[in-house]
Amino acid sequence: MMYDTDFLLKKLDDKQREAVVCDCNCVVSAGAGSGKTTVLAHRFVYLVLEQKAHVDEILTLTFSKAAAAEMHERIHSMLLSMKDTGHLVRELERFPNATISTIDSFCNRIVSNDAIRYSFPSEIVLDDEANQLLAKECALELIQLMEHHPGMVFLASHCKPELFIEDFWTKMAAAAFHPSAVFDKQKAFEAVNDLIDDYLFAGATALVGLSDKICSLQGSGKTFEQAVQNCAMVKTICMKLLAKSIDPMEIYELIEPMQLKKTVSRTWEEKEVYAGLVDRWHAELDWLLIATRAKADEQILENVLEVIDRYCRLYLQAKRANALVTFSDVAHMAVDILIKNLEIRSYYKQRYKYIMIDEFQDNNSLQKDLLYLLAERMDLAGDHVPHVDELEGSKLFFVGDEKQSIYRFRGADVSVFKLLAKELESVGGRHIELDRNYRSHPQLVRWFNAVFPKIMEPSDELYEASYSPLDEHTETSGMTPSVSLYIKPLADESASVQEDDEEQVSSVEAEAYMISQLIVTITTTDDYVIANREGVLRRPTYDDIAILYRTSSNQLHYEKALRAAGIPYAISAVQSLFLESATNDMYQMLQLIQYPNDRFSYVASLRSPFCRLSDTSILEVLDQYESDKVPFKPLQRQLDDPAEKLAYDTCSNLYHNIQKQVGIMPIANLVAMLWYDGAYRYHLMAHPSRHVYLEHGEYLLEMARQYDAKGRSLSDFIDFIRDRLGKNEKIPDIELLREETTGVRMMTIHKSKGLEFPIVILANTGASIRQSENPGWALLSKGTQVLPIPCHMEPFLLKRHKSKRKVDNIVYERNRNLEESQETAEMKRLLYVAVTRAESHLIITGCESKQNIGENSHRRNMMMLLRNVIGLDRVEVFRNGIFSINTIQDAPESVFTPSISEDNIRERVMALSKFYTQNFVPPYQSRPIVTVTEYADTSECRLSSSYKLRELDIDTLLLEKDLESAFGTWCHNVLAHAIGCMAKDKKTILEALDQYDFSTSMPKDMEVLSEKELTRVALTIRYLVQQFFSSVAWSRIITGNPDSIDPERSFACRMTIDGTVTLVYGKVDLIITYDDKIKIIDFKTDAYRNEASHQKQLALYAKALHLITGKRVETALCYLRDIDVLHWATAY
Repeated sequence: MMYDTDFLLKKLDDKQREAVVCDCNCVVSAGAGSGKTTVLAHRFVYLVLEQKAHVDEILTLTFSKAAAAEMHERIHSMLLSMKDTGHLVRELERFPNATISTIDSFCNRIVSNDAIRYSFPSEIVLDDEANQLLAKECALELIQLMEHHPGMVFLASHCKPELFIEDFWTKMAAAAFHPSAVFDKQKAFEAVNDLIDDYLFAGATALVGLSDKICSLQGSGKTFEQAVQNCAMVKTICMKLLAKSIDPMEIYELIEPMQLKKTVSRTWEEKEVYAGLVDRWHAELDWLLIATRAKADEQILENVLEVIDRYCRLYLQAKRANALVTFSDVAHMAVDILIKNLEIRSYYKQRYKYIMIDEFQDNNSLQKDLLYLLAERMDLAGDHVPHVDELEGSKLFFVGDEKQSIYRFRGADVSVFKLLAKELESVGGRHIELDRNYRSHPQLVRWFNAVFPKIMEPSDELYEASYSPLDEHTETSGMTPSVSLYIKPLADESASVQEDDEEQVSSVEAEAYMISQLIVTITTTDDYVIANREGVLRRPTYDDIAILYRTSSNQLHYEKALRAAGIPYAISAVQSLFLESATNDMYQMLQLIQYPNDRFSYVASLRSPFCRLSDTSILEVLDQYESDKVPFKPLQRQLDDPAEKLAYDTCSNLYHNIQKQVGIMPIANLVAMLWYDGAYRYHLMAHPSRHVYLEHGEYLLEMARQYDAKGRSLSDFIDFIRDRLGKNEKIPDIELLREETTGVRMMTIHKSKGLEFPIVILANTGASIRQSENPGWALLSKGTQVLPIPCHMEPFLLKRHKSKRKVDNIVYERNRNLEESQETAEMKRLLYVAVTRAESHLIITGCESKQNIGENSHRRNMMMLLRNVIGLDRVEVFRNGIFSINTIQDAPESVFTPSISEDNIRERVMALSKFYTQNFVPPYQSRPIVTVTEYADTSECRLSSSYKLRELDIDTLLLEKDLESAFGTWCHNVLAHAIGCMAKDKKTILEALDQYDFSTSMPKDMEVLSEKELTRVALTIRYLVQQFFSSVAWSRIITGNPDSIDPERSFACRMTIDGTVTLVYGKVDLIITYDDKIKIIDFKTDAYRNEASHQKQLALYAKALHLITGKRVETALCYLRDIDVLHWATAY
């Protein structure tokens, strides 16, 4: 069947079709549930189907890796389904070269082409965590170098000691210092002084005008007369300031005591006008006080900027030495390269005919500049970011929704997206709104349309989102949706308490308990029925429910309540990882393996589920341990209990087996041995109440894999865990890949972005936005550069300010009010994102407290924001249509103690079994872990299909000494070192080999050779390695412009082998990573070429890396004795 555009577009609505076929630069505002991913995928296929572009001429950028993977899969599936259309077969062949990636990954690709511009090698390391450690090390070095510098003394004395490194230096480095922009202390000094002068002038001018207005009022009485006198005095001082005839510090001393009182006659007709003028007068006076103090402290500013300048140079020098960059660095460098390197800009302009970017509301002006540079007209090549009238007319296609911009903490700026449509429309572009919500029930959409115009009121402020009503889709199921607001009123402190009354849980725990009981009601009654895809009504299951929250600070309470109620759940970010015993038990064993003389860890390990000794037996074991500090030695005196003796011997074997592998196996494999061989996973599986902790082991394994990927050591991994034990701390950037997620979903609103659920419970809406604290520095924009300005004033108190806080930074003061307003605006957008995840039922919960129901509380928490909109002063039970208000009752402490009756246990185990057993690996497998070399044993392979490769003059020596294997290991080590030192210039690699001491990587088995024999072997290795780096194969790898080239990369991956779920670990000689694929090279020093004997090994490597990365994998064998053009085979 031949497919055409009409077939492609027939299932889209009018506005979706309009967006897909748009033939000019376009901004698509896609409301919640409006099908934006569908539009992006269809536009890609449309451009290819209409032969407007090949698949590799369309640049598709997304916000996250998950979104990029989904987009890649969806587009490929659509093209595959239409492959009968002639030219699409050829396009599918080109599809592996299509660029569908995150914007970070694309920026990294640009930077790798010209990293030398910033004195970086092309193989930069992109690692935010390592960069943070580097910034901390530089800060410590700086403090030592400038210990007595007046700027350092000032900063150290005005910052909290516990925050001086982390919050001050480390966060400043990440936010403000990039290789592409050098900090200029003189420019910073001038920028702050200009700001001070602006405030001096503006403040003085404003006070003159306000004083005149107050004096012109027709008032009377002592209060008003005193106000007039003070206004006249301040006006005189301000006039002198404007004439520059008075010293700023003198001004401060004169005006600081000034104050206007509001206590005037109640009958005065102009009292309200007067009160308003007084408030404005005081506000301007405060700004004048701040500016005058800042002007007086200019020398402090100069001193602290000298320290900042030195730190910036130290930090950037260290980054270059370690080839280490952050995601923010890469974005800045990419834009700078495109501006300055016209050749690279021209290459990308020609390569991509169309550019599509998703979720653009979560980007900022830097990303916009990047896209404008790529979309510059072909006949132009300016030394600046192109103006909108210098762009190609139909190259850009932006998709986003200003109402869903929720990533300010990552630098997102909603104003960029808001202004984009007007900017493009001014030169003939289009703005198309997708406003039909296909996700939520029409009655829910009506509720959104009734509430959010009041929450997102029209505003001139660019940081505020504007709400446009959503259109409804057709609903035929007959299901009745609901919106329920549950509030726990503030406790009445005057209420009497009876002596025998049970202790009550806290408000947030009562809220968690109510949610757990509501979930029971949802899943066991017909009060919350939902419709399936066919429109048939059914009772919800746990899988249909999601609990969302703005922050995960109270997640532990929800977990506790669900566990007590026997409700299975899945969490997107584990919050209690370092609080529970599972992590502590695993840590203690790892600590003991790394540090055998740690007595505390030995005792903890003996008592843990790994060994389970009684206190009496532990004391007997410790008596022997005290003599030599060697754990798990054979006992001189056997334990009395045979079961404990067996447990000790089993744990001893586990301990020694793991200890032997330290430094050989990846960290993830060591953790896996504890988790599986140590039977800790089965210990948790044995009791349903412990099943919720099974994910903790998976998180530890994933953390270990990340440490392996970064080349970190076991001691680094142990240090990371040790610093966090006992803390309620979320681990960022760790997501488990799950085949299937079962139970109630629990996640932050940010994690829910792009997801949908039949029933959404938005919890903890009474939690207020945290009051922002002064971090000790603030950012000041000057032209295209953002300058970090530290505290630069002797702190002083603004007496009239309610918070009684001290002021020490004029830039921070200028930004503070704006920052608070932007946080409130984002809170509104977070509320919108949360509620629009719901398909059928929406439940919102929160608790009143003394902190969240005061003045302006609707600007600080979602619960009061909603109550303010619907006009709810008092919490009373209420119902109107689909909307209802309910109260959350107090709950006794006993509600968190689950019943342990036999019937209760039986019922609960049966209910949970389908969630916790179906995907479990059967316990006590004989071999849950296997190495690639064990599985792909080639010792039995015959040489019938082999042929002999050229001989080496050391072959006889190797054969006589049985050193063929050691020779191969030595070759691999030298190759890994050379590639690690690699630059694209082959001469650089050869020079690295000349300077390399081969003995540092020599296997111990080689020590049987004499010095002369070792020299012969080393020269042979050098020859073979040099031949590889001079080969056509290596040249093609380099010219292919890979994202990274990694030698000796370890991995661990769970896969099914011969019907058994097995953890496979191994080490790949060389991995070459591209945006859309991975290439694997396995080096061989064999005397015979027999590729068939290694195919099983290569296939296992390929399968593992495909499962880990999701990318296409190609493999090749490279025989160092006979290097030719590599023959690549696509394995996955």
